[in-house]
Order: sequence, then C-alpha cells, then structure tokens
Amino acid sequence: MKISVRKAEERDFSRIFEIEKKSYPPQLQTQHKILRYRHELFGLWVAELDGVVAGFNSCVPIRMAWPNPDLEEFRRNRKPHYLPWFERYEKEREEGGHNCLLNSSSAVETQYQGKGVGSALVSNTLDIARDNGLKYRVSALRCEYAKYNKLTGNTIEQYIQDVSDGKVKDRFLALYRRLGFVFSKPLPDYEPDRGSLNYCIFTYKEILTL
Repeated sequence: MKISVRKAEERDFSRIFEIEKKSYPPQLQTQHKILRYRHELFGLWVAELDGVVAGFNSCVPIRMAWPNPDLEEFRRNRKPHYLPWFERYEKEREEGGHNCLLNSSSAVETQYQGKGVGSALVSNTLDIARDNGLKYRVSALRCEYAKYNKLTGNTIEQYIQDVSDGKVKDRFLALYRRLGFVFSKPLPDYEPDRGSLNYCIFTYKEILTL
C-alpha cells in the first residue's frame, strides 16, 4: 500500500465533502463553503492510499503565548468552525509573527483507518509547520476518558498523565504520542462528545525549524 499526501485540488472537493460527512456528526460538520475558504486561505491537504483519496486535513498558522498559552482563547475560537482563527490569519498574515500551526480538522474514511493514513496526514502538518518557520504544531484532540473514568474514577488530569506515560492506550491519541506530541491541559466543553465526558486535550509538538 502506498500513501501520499498532497495539497488538495478542485477535483478533490466532492471526495473531501463525502469524507467530512461520514466522519463527523451533523453538529460538528464543517460547511462546504468554509472548507473552500480554508483551502483558498491556506490550504487543504489530502492523503491518497493507492491512488484513492482516503482522508484530508486543514490547518492554519496562529499566534499563541508560550510557555503559557491562553487555552480559554483556544477554546473560545473553536466556534464557529474555527473561523476566528482563520479570519485572524487572513487579517494578520502580512504582519507575520505566527508561531503555531493549528490543525483545524482531520478525517480518514472508516475503511482506510488503521492503515497509516492518519499518521501520514499528521506527519505532513509537521512538515508544513517547519516549512513556514512555525515553532509549534497544536491541536485539541478527542479522547477516551469516559471509558477510563468508568473503570477507575480517576480525574482527567490523571488520564492525561497515564496516556503520556504509556499506561493507557487511547485510540485517538496513540499516533500523536508515537509522533512525540505532548499532552498538556484538558479542555472542558470544547466539543460535545459523550465518549470523553465532553473533554478534549490540548496537545502540542515543538518543531525544530533551524
């Protein structure tokens, strides 16, 4: 099986829309016009498996304060459809000063999951961050905290620690751990998800840009 990642083209959009619809519940699906806006502004990328578009992702450069990023701002700019981040980038891109690459969506069609497509898309975002001189690659990730909490009763903070230490394997976080991401703070009510008790986790990776 051969996986390749490239910037999306017009011919890919019907497939992107199809994967988006299959991958997210209605309340989290991104409108087609917004996906196109993301592409026109900074780009969408598709992953092909043996010549078939199996997944896609979108991302945008942002500014965050380090070493203590404002996660309330991060959470607030989630809605609607990450538009505040994209609109800010559109306004400020000539000024520069961006230090992070935010992954705003990522989806792999079910039948192609577990074949390395997701890993290829995430790895490609590290290249994009590096090529654009950005120091960090950041995301908010779903997790399987609800299942863990039911078995242990432990807090979300302990869950993050156990996943980071490799004591617990989370199917949403596993590839990010493998690629060296740091799991930082919980983000309550970031998006509705019973499987995580409405928690997402802020994660980042420092990019060597020099």
